Amino acid sequence: MKMFWEDEFHGLARTNLAGSRLQLVRERCQQLSNHVCRPGPFRELDGSCNNLEHPDWGAAFSCMRRLLPPRYADGVSSPRISETGAELPNPRMVSTTVHVDLDRPSRDTTHMLMQWGQFLDHDFALAPISSVPGEIVDLGNPNDVIDCCSTETRHSPRCFSFDIPPTDHFFGKYGEHCMNFPRSARCPLCSLGPRQQMDSLTSFVDGSQVYGSSLEDSLKLRTLQGDGRLKFDVGRRGDMILPASFPPYRGQVQSSRAGGPVLRAGDERVNEQPGLTAMHTLWLRQHNLIAMRLSRINPHWDDERIYQEARRIVIGQMQMITYNEFPTASRGQSVPPRVRTRSATVRLHHLQQPDRPVHVERVRGRRIPLRTHHPQRGLHADRLQGSHRPHRTPDLISLNIQRGRDHGIRGYTDYLKGCFGLRVTKFEHLDSAMPRPVRERLQRLYTHVNDIDLFTGWCVGVLTPRWRGGSHLRLHLGHPVLEAEVRRPLLLRARRPSRKLHAGNPEVPCATLRGLNMDAWIEVPPGVTT
Repeated sequence: MKMFWEDEFHGLARTNLAGSRLQLVRERCQQLSNHVCRPGPFRELDGSCNNLEHPDWGAAFSCMRRLLPPRYADGVSSPRISETGAELPNPRMVSTTVHVDLDRPSRDTTHMLMQWGQFLDHDFALAPISSVPGEIVDLGNPNDVIDCCSTETRHSPRCFSFDIPPTDHFFGKYGEHCMNFPRSARCPLCSLGPRQQMDSLTSFVDGSQVYGSSLEDSLKLRTLQGDGRLKFDVGRRGDMILPASFPPYRGQVQSSRAGGPVLRAGDERVNEQPGLTAMHTLWLRQHNLIAMRLSRINPHWDDERIYQEARRIVIGQMQMITYNEFPTASRGQSVPPRVRTRSATVRLHHLQQPDRPVHVERVRGRRIPLRTHHPQRGLHADRLQGSHRPHRTPDLISLNIQRGRDHGIRGYTDYLKGCFGLRVTKFEHLDSAMPRPVRERLQRLYTHVNDIDLFTGWCVGVLTPRWRGGSHLRLHLGHPVLEAEVRRPLLLRARRPSRKLHAGNPEVPCATLRGLNMDAWIEVPPGVTT
């Protein structure tokens, strides 16, 4: 029986290289994987050594894992095409035809659910593009990437840009004809086989979006002045805000496209949208507040000890929010903690963000433009979008679809079979998985039912996995009193007493929520008797 070329290349990945010229390459790769872990109470910034038997599991710049084998046009690297051999439908056409603009606020969850999901996603998932600079921390402009719409690079192997239809209802007004799309960088595998993508962040809930994913990046975010704090600027009202980014090659503050300063954090996407920036600001303040309190009760601690202890507390708080206050799926203890390629392309928080959040206190429920007001209160008050709203400039829906094809993500029906045991051979079989009008729109766009992109099918289908309450993550703080303090409710705190937004999600007085008791971290200096 003739093997499919995908099977052939997967077989090459297991080829014995002994005695060949590639044996030296293999030996070099084995040397790089023999990571030596240093004993210590604090996490490595690059995510290594969380598992002493497999110290490279979950480390920054490791390869992503897959639920199903990749589906490339040539079995190796070329983006996925139709089962018929033709091109897949234009991503922008799929976006405007299937992902319609509907305003369906959730009845029982607020915008904060989405916002924590995006913030959490930026803790462990970032596939660098082919031209990404070596420095991940945003000291420059993260949007300063290769132009894949230019004549010189349009057909470069690093590019996968696509046309915007001339009749497009939004981009057509501005004469836009091409959506820029650099491909994700290859993960340097130490074996033969199909193209894989890398994750430039750690794969753990470890606050890397606040602290960075390498020692070099983390040092650029710290004051290093003996107080263990992160760098910050002072706002107009005297409050602590994120520092502005200073590119190393320029003598001025880097500015965004809108003319404002580009802010700096452990993840380069801090400037994507105001709600995300607010979340970064909150955790900058939280770290610095804890560091300040630790330095007061332990004046003998140096900068490194204060920083690491504050970082450990913050990571514990983030984990408790994620596993106790945020719905998530359970993971088995033996699963390697690597981000799955599917997770890096199926970004549901892109679908749940409204254009006009509700500002409860100032406008009494009236919707206001996102660009003109600080979003923190709106995160708690605004209803989460139950359906999807296309973004603008660029269209994130289109980019998500194209990214799945770039990564060799198999079609939606393959995941219905692999995850639910449902075999779909024709479009009519999808009537049990999605509304018939949606299925008919898909049928007009896609030549074959197996061509449907995972992102699109995931969004419109009703047989997608539901979030379940995950198992609690054990906090390795080494002391039950410390763990008890970190486990206190953290995220969903209102600023002052107010009316209930929902019976299951009321606003409560801050006075009823006791803060962190720092007495548990008091350490008697060596040689001092009590």
